[in-house]
Parts: sequence; C-alpha cells; structure tokens
Amino acid sequence: MPRERRLGPRRRLALEVMLEHSRLGLRRYQTRDVSLDGVFIETNDIHLRRNALVDLVLKIPADGKMRHYRVQAKLAPMKDRGARFIFHKLDETTYTALVDLLYAGER
Repeated sequence: MPRERRLGPRRRLALEVMLEHSRLGLRRYQTRDVSLDGVFIETNDIHLRRNALVDLVLKIPADGKMRHYRVQAKLAPMKDRGARFIFHKLDETTYTALVDLLYAGER
C-alpha cells in the first residue's frame, strides 16, 4: 500500500465539524487533527464505503470570529477508532483559512 502524501503539516486540533451524507443525514463531530489534505474525526459510527463522498462544514476561527467553510471530502480507510477524510477540492477561501490556522505560529 502506498504511503500517504501530505501537502503540509498535520496539527492536533479540535474543530467542530458537521458531516452530511445521504445515508447518514447530518451529524456533528470534532476533529482530532487537521491538515491541508483533510481531517481525522474520532468516531465509530460512520458506516460508509471507502471513497464515499461527503460534505463537511468546518468551523474555523478567522479574523476573531468563527466562520463556516463547506468542503467536499472522501472517506479514506477507517482506522485508529476514527475516520479520515481527504478533501476533494478546496476553494481559495477555505484553503486560505486552513493555511492561516495551520501556520499561525510560524509567521
């Protein structure tokens, strides 16, 4: 199995995230870690096939406020008592918010 490649660092962050899928409805979770590639959610109640597409709404602090960013993601193999989601396509606004969040202490 090929090793996972990342665009940048993975940070341990607890962000509120809403997950929406036709089989699951709308569910609220918290991330364990976040990267520019995706998020890891601690849960055992997501029963979807690998590569299933879901809609995620991430609640990210930006400009002193909590903002909501919608992104489509696909389910990677389940492991470590959780679900890893790989972002499908990030729009520029969401990408910028994630860069600001992940690299905040490095500027």
